[in-house]
Amino acid sequence: EVVKRADYGIDLHTAALHRTNLPQIRIAPGDEGLMKLAEAFAPPVIITSKLRDGSLRQSAKEAGVQVVLYEGGEALRFDESAIEAGVKGTLRVMKMIGMIDDAPRPPAHAVTVHSGSSTWSRAPEGGILHSVRKVGDKVGRKEPVGIITDPLGAVRVPVFAEDDGIIIGRTNLPIVNRGDALF
Repeated sequence: EVVKRADYGIDLHTAALHRTNLPQIRIAPGDEGLMKLAEAFAPPVIITSKLRDGSLRQSAKEAGVQVVLYEGGEALRFDESAIEAGVKGTLRVMKMIGMIDDAPRPPAHAVTVHSGSSTWSRAPEGGILHSVRKVGDKVGRKEPVGIITDPLGAVRVPVFAEDDGIIIGRTNLPIVNRGDALF
């Protein structure tokens, strides 16, 4: 009911529970109008990803409404930088579509990374995760991003980046099980 009354939308999200996300915009592939909205938002990362069944983005597409999805910060927490990125990005989109006359400019040094995919580096073993990289860090394939230890630190298992890229999300849980999504 809401989507059909809109011309545009921004679906605002935090990361899932116990995770932190770098501010990012997700858009459906092959839509030039969505890319223009995403670029106006000027997030650190724009990810082109397929629509999920039952999602707001899918319903919007079916209704002919352009909706981008913003994710940033951590669930149940006030992440000031993610909030600021979301507010300023929303204002920039509102200016682009003619709703307001002025909006904050993106930081002069800001560069948006465009990505067509994302993957998780998963825990090779269970134990205590010690992160050595944070969201926003650029990493190379097979570069260490964390270490999993036993409770006494005697056993140390490195965790490596799966691909070249940028860390857009990470777990905040110190205790991990084999196969858990980490970065």
